[in-house]
This record gives sequence, structure tokens and C-alpha cells, in this order.
Amino acid sequence: MLKKNYKKNKFISRPNKGRKFTYSAKTYSNPFFESKRNKRAKSNVPSIPLKIKLIFFAVLSVIVLVVWFLVYSSYFSIKTIEARGGGRISPNEIHDLAWSQINDSDFVLWPQKNIFLFNKNELIETLNLKYSFNDIIVNKKLPDKLIIQYNEKDYSMVWYEKELYYYIDENGYVVSKIGEKSEEKNYPVYKNVTENFIEGNHVAINKNLIGEALDLIEKFKVYNDFEIDFFEARESDNIIYVKIKEGPYLYIDIYGDTEKQLNKIIKLKGILEEDFFKRQYIDVTIGDSVYYK
Repeated sequence: MLKKNYKKNKFISRPNKGRKFTYSAKTYSNPFFESKRNKRAKSNVPSIPLKIKLIFFAVLSVIVLVVWFLVYSSYFSIKTIEARGGGRISPNEIHDLAWSQINDSDFVLWPQKNIFLFNKNELIETLNLKYSFNDIIVNKKLPDKLIIQYNEKDYSMVWYEKELYYYIDENGYVVSKIGEKSEEKNYPVYKNVTENFIEGNHVAINKNLIGEALDLIEKFKVYNDFEIDFFEARESDNIIYVKIKEGPYLYIDIYGDTEKQLNKIIKLKGILEEDFFKRQYIDVTIGDSVYYK
């Protein structure tokens, strides 16, 4: 008789000395659920209606077309320039300077030929550098016309320097160039013997000297024995040098009493008589004294 021996299984729990369990703060997500979550989030963002988009692009297109029409179309390109003023300056010279500014514009995006973008102040500055005006106005007449109105300054004197003659006004601005010769007898001559020459369109002299010269011309009209030949510009800003025709230079202080100084000259002439015209100069600028040579 066979005996079956059964061994009872005994389960003994033993600690696992070889394994260690660690914990991480990282979180892991399932890509499938993540994509679904993103889709749900995007579906919650409000979309811009197609109608709004169409309106926006329509308005933008209109703005672009308007800008193009106003700035770049030939409709508002300057085609006519009118110069109003007459006088000594030829209108063609005014036209040439204006067209030069229009055609020489370096700004492609902001062309000077456009009536709206044309720089009036730049043209006025250019004209004032070349000519002398009492006033000058540049107007724009839509759609394509410039009107330049100007009033020239009158001649006051003839200025001479570096073998060239110029007409100047009472403030010392050059009105126009005469050239190497001048037969002008209606205006007094001011000769520059300094090394300070015309800069821009202005002579290098104290404008008060020019004003005093013009006053002396009127005052000398009462003296039949005196005739002014010319004035001479030297380094002094307060002494005017008057050359008497076939006579001496007169030194007069423009900030002193002019009448008093002229009276001293008249008294000296009475004393010297014809010898007066043989003198080299007569200086009445210092107090009550008279110096002559």
C-alpha cells in the first residue's frame, strides 16, 4: 500500500535585502488623453468671424489705395510752376531752382514731385541763398501747381571785392552780381580791402556801417565842396572810411555825434582851404580833436 507523503508548503516571508524602492516627483501623462485635452482647450478660444476678417482686409486695401493715389499717382505730381514778382530776377531762374529740387529728390518713398510732400521751406531757403527778397511765399494749388510769389529788395549800394562788383541792399545782402566792370553811377560804391569776403549772400561788414554810409550821402548833399568818391571797408566795425573825390579819406565814428564830427571837418576845410584836398586823411573820431596828415 502506497503511502503518499504530502509536504505542506510553508510560506515564509523574508525581507528583500537586494531591492530598494525610490519615489519621484515627476508626473507622466498619457499622449492620447493629452491631445484630447488640447483639442478641448483650443475649442474654447473664440474665433474671428469671417465677416470681420473680410471687413478688415477691405478697409486695409482702401487705405493702401488712397495712400498710393495721394502720394504716387501722377494726378498729384507737380506739372506747373508759376513765378510772380517781376523785377530784375527772371522767372525762368526761379523755375529752374524749383524744378531742380523736384527732380533731384533722393527720397523715393517721399517724392518731392508730389504736391503734398513738396518742401516749401527748402525752396524758400534755396532762393534766399541766391537772391535777396523782402518776402517770398510758396503756395500749393491742387492738384499739380506751385505758385511762387516774391518781392525783391531794392539796390542800396554797389559792393566791390576781389575784382567783382555786386548790388547789395541796406542790410548787406547781395541782391545780384554785376561782374568785373561797373558803369553804375546811381549808387555809391563800398570797396572791401579786408580779407573778410562775402559769405553765403551777405557781405562781411557791420550793417550799421552801410546804414551810416547811406545817411552820409544825404548829409553831404548840402556841402557843395564835397563829393563822395567811395566808401572803404576796413577792419574796424565802428569807423566809416569816406573817400572824398580828389581829396582825403575822412574817418568818422558811426557811434559818435556825426553832426559834430562833420562840423569839425568843415571848420578844418575853412582853415586849410585848397590844401585840404591834398591831405591823405582827416580823423575826427577822437573827442574834440582833429588829426590829419
